[in-house]
Amino acid sequence: MDAKLLKWKEARIIVDHYFSFWTDGEDKIWAKIIWNTLETAGLTVYRSNKEEMFVRSRIGILSLIYQEFCTRSEFSQNCDTHFRKLDTYHLKPIFEDSLEVINEQVDLILNALNKEYDGGALFILMYESAFRGSHGSITMKQVDDAIADVKKTILNKDYCAEYDAFIFTMDGCTISEFTSL
Repeated sequence: MDAKLLKWKEARIIVDHYFSFWTDGEDKIWAKIIWNTLETAGLTVYRSNKEEMFVRSRIGILSLIYQEFCTRSEFSQNCDTHFRKLDTYHLKPIFEDSLEVINEQVDLILNALNKEYDGGALFILMYESAFRGSHGSITMKQVDDAIADVKKTILNKDYCAEYDAFIFTMDGCTISEFTSL
């Protein structure tokens, strides 16, 4: 089989299944941005049916990463809107793979994202998405102010939920260390 690309149009159906953390769909906007980054990194290319299923499974891994970020940054607990965690229905297909394979995928995805969004930009992208999702209707100034505040906190290396989430986006961790599961 020639190399094929799992494009956003096809991936979106799976994204809609996994990404329903926020009622406003902010998480789906993040997923679309990230999927484009994974395309650029070559992580959405497949050459066989088995590889295609593997590429599709990366959407589930992305949802785990997003949920973990929201948990570590405490947006999942301290929000004006309801945060919906992945339930057993969502987690079961992800965990059909071995923990070793899942850990490899988390590392592969976070490495690709940090290559594209270096210097903490991945954290800011995720923080903005989670902040918007957790606060519902807000202004751009409110978002900018929150990002400026969190940048100061992280630059000072003040230990807090945001700093823990920042370290997660930079270094990752094994699936057994995920606090959201």
